[in-house]
Amino acid sequence: MMDTEKRMAGDYEIIQAITLGDKEVVLGENLQAPPDEQYM
Repeated sequence: MMDTEKRMAGDYEIIQAITLGDKEVVLGENLQAPPDEQYM
């Protein structure tokens, strides 16, 4: 069964996550944001 729920951080959809020790580093995208703010 595939999980269809998206992980979100505010208006950004989390598209990649990496665990480093006890922390998580995420890459999020919001294609509706201005071009220089589409990724966080």
